[in-house]
Amino acid sequence: MPQLLADIPAGKNAIQGPHHRIAATIATLIRSCNGGQSIRLDGNWGVGKSTVVRLLAHEFESRQANPPGANDPDVVVFEYDAWVHTGDPLRRAFFEALVAKLRGRWLPDLRSHDEADEWTERIAFLAKRLKKTSKHSELVFNDSDQTIITSLLCVGLVLPLLNSAISSLAQGKGFFASVAWAAVLGFGAYKLLRPLTGRTLSLFLRRQPDRETVTVTEAGEPTSLEFQSAFLALLGSVLGNPARPNRKLVIVVDNLDRVDAAEVQATWALLRSFLDNPTFRKEPWYERLWLLVPMARADKVNPESAGSERDQASALEKVFQVRFTVPDMTTHFWRSFFEDRMAVAFDKLNRKSRNTVIDLYAEDLDASKLTPRAIISYINSLVALYVERGLQEEQEGSDKDAISIEVLAAYLLWERGLNADGTALDVADYMKRLTGRDDLRSTFDVIRLGVPDRKHTRYINAQQDLTNIFSGELTDEVLDQRLRNVEAFIDETLNADRELRRFAVHECTAFPGPLAAFAQTARTFIDQKRSADESVNQAFEDILITLAENARKAILEREGLQLTDTSAIESVTTALSSFAQPESIAQVICEKLVALDARPWDSPMPNLLLRDGLARLLSNTVVADSILDHPQLVTLPVKAESYASLVKSLNGTEDRRYVLENCTCQGGDRELGRILIKSADAQQWDRESRYILHLLGQRDHDAFGKVSAAVIEKFTNASGDNYQRATECVTLLGALVRANPELARPLIRPLAEAGYLTKLIALNIQLSGDKSVRFTAAWLVLWSWNDGVANGSFQGKTENQGLRHIRDWLTDAATLEETDIDSMCDALVDLTVFETLNGLTDHIAFVHRILDRLPSTILFESRSFHCEGSQQDQAERFAEERFANESLRAYFLESYSRHQRAKSTNVADREDSAQVE
Repeated sequence: MPQLLADIPAGKNAIQGPHHRIAATIATLIRSCNGGQSIRLDGNWGVGKSTVVRLLAHEFESRQANPPGANDPDVVVFEYDAWVHTGDPLRRAFFEALVAKLRGRWLPDLRSHDEADEWTERIAFLAKRLKKTSKHSELVFNDSDQTIITSLLCVGLVLPLLNSAISSLAQGKGFFASVAWAAVLGFGAYKLLRPLTGRTLSLFLRRQPDRETVTVTEAGEPTSLEFQSAFLALLGSVLGNPARPNRKLVIVVDNLDRVDAAEVQATWALLRSFLDNPTFRKEPWYERLWLLVPMARADKVNPESAGSERDQASALEKVFQVRFTVPDMTTHFWRSFFEDRMAVAFDKLNRKSRNTVIDLYAEDLDASKLTPRAIISYINSLVALYVERGLQEEQEGSDKDAISIEVLAAYLLWERGLNADGTALDVADYMKRLTGRDDLRSTFDVIRLGVPDRKHTRYINAQQDLTNIFSGELTDEVLDQRLRNVEAFIDETLNADRELRRFAVHECTAFPGPLAAFAQTARTFIDQKRSADESVNQAFEDILITLAENARKAILEREGLQLTDTSAIESVTTALSSFAQPESIAQVICEKLVALDARPWDSPMPNLLLRDGLARLLSNTVVADSILDHPQLVTLPVKAESYASLVKSLNGTEDRRYVLENCTCQGGDRELGRILIKSADAQQWDRESRYILHLLGQRDHDAFGKVSAAVIEKFTNASGDNYQRATECVTLLGALVRANPELARPLIRPLAEAGYLTKLIALNIQLSGDKSVRFTAAWLVLWSWNDGVANGSFQGKTENQGLRHIRDWLTDAATLEETDIDSMCDALVDLTVFETLNGLTDHIAFVHRILDRLPSTILFESRSFHCEGSQQDQAERFAEERFANESLRAYFLESYSRHQRAKSTNVADREDSAQVE
């Protein structure tokens, strides 16, 4: 069972450090030197000043009182705690405590409680319990009382004379003389007795007085002179005894810096009454008197209550002749002390746990905690907490709610950091590292609230825990961790569904924020069936409905869409993908896009952020569908140049460009046509430009016509004397055909009829130019002017040479090299004018050679198939759409099957070869 450490300064063997050395030094000075000296003991609070005092007392009082005549000093250490006696009459408390300390050592013990001696009487006098009283009693009568009493006395005197007169009347003689005599006697007696005082009358009547006056004479507040007299008598008795010349008295005034200024000044007045008293200094025993004052704050114990710091320092130097300082604890010293105290408090604790506790304390060190008192207080707190919540070794396994001592030690340090309003700080990393626990915060809450387990505390930080869970990125890796955290939250929290609903209602109200992460997690949780409890799944379904309502409201209330905030856009798209019915939210987004001001974005950074934000938003399927369903063309807040970049961004791992079929840029399709014409000047259209051309060909024939006209003009101008530019323009012509064959054919045919294309073919062959240009031009002629190839002619020689080459290829296909056929197939696939073969059945050998090689063309499947169904199904669909001639369809499908079989054989051979290797 752990033991509490005594809340007193450590004993002789508990602290190994400067305390022993300082105490021994002071003891040596007291033994060897004359007294009448004052010692100042400095040191911060808790460093062990009282320990030094106790060690000093132990040094002297462990020995028996010396017999008379012994040479060794007989020292008594009297400790007066100013803090303990705060509010007591100072002189009496000091004198009474000193007498009590000396009894049994230098003063005789009293045999009973009622017994008294000189010192008890002096204590009583100083305590104002001794009073002098005088009492004066006086009988007091009023006038009527005195008249009646006097009359009665007179009647008593004359009554015998009246009796005599009555007897004389009976005998018939001397009656009047007797009455006259009685009257004279009564009147004389009255005149004589009436002036007597009440005191004289009381002697006759023997009566107690009706009232009395009491006069009490009481001893007043003992003066300093009276105290000095008592103190002089006491010290003269114990130190001035000639038979005991070896006695010495050490007066210790402790905790003087803990009392208020009035108490400090009163104490100094008391000490001065014998320290600075000339009468005392003359006494032979004065040199056997010592004063020791420990202090942590010199400014609070200064005998001068006013004046400058220099004056106060001078006052202390005047009072104290010797000064010692107890230093702060060094690392080695405090660890040794901590380990020693831990061994006493936890005698059965293993060394590993003990060292972890010490290491935790070391990480949290500051000057106020690095003292013996602070260490003892910390260990005692740990003992109490360990008894309450700890897993004791002798009971290990019996208490499932017990907590390890390392965690309890960390909790005590964490508890010190609680804010003034009771709110807690984050758990320090060193606590997690040393305890090996990442969940310390929840365990600390269990301890702080005194509940059995974490399930009873999760509600405290439930909303903050959920905030932490649903923060971070929206990646798959983070989602996996988030799902595990949600499962743990449900298992460890009472009424977890209520906390989840509350978080959804109050915290998930904006983008960016936890709304998207919560929606993503809830949808995945349901889809993966991560809980067998149907009520949990239903709770997440309800939460998704709440989140969808919050999302729609957040977008409605948002000023614009803030497309440059990519984090918000990512949150929106993630949330949309998680809702069961996100169409209404997507419609709001579409309306926001339509309502956006067509303002230019001049800065490169906004353009970049805007493009990324738009790309993320338009990549969402629900948003794209909503835009495509919009009855009007949606103008995006980007310029034509940025529109081209947007096209590229949407053609990532998945092709999402289709949404742009109903989207244009600022300035409309006219601006898109402008940048196409501009880029055509450079004789180059990249992939994005060709897609924009495709869009114009689908929805804006006027804009497409203007671009086509510009390209045709460039080609015709170059055909005269600029062969190189003409070949570059062929690529642009091919792009027009791919974009919209119906619109392009009537534009291309005049070029074929005028001989521009055939002239290019002839020049290309003469110059051994690029075969792809040669055969692209040939296919353009066959596609647009097939009816004129057989019988047409031109005035120009070069134009006719090119036409003859086309005729030779058609009529003598067997002489074509395989590389020529491959190049022809590549050009045909690039132009996608496969229906041209339908008009060449008169040259079936040529057509068969093309169909034999067409399936093996690298770009054929990627350009011609659309990944809908099996490869064979797509091939059949392609043949049905492109070849009106049934025999051509059959021949193509046979050729495609041969190609597929050959490809499978080649794959198998490569696998066998790899296995052999």
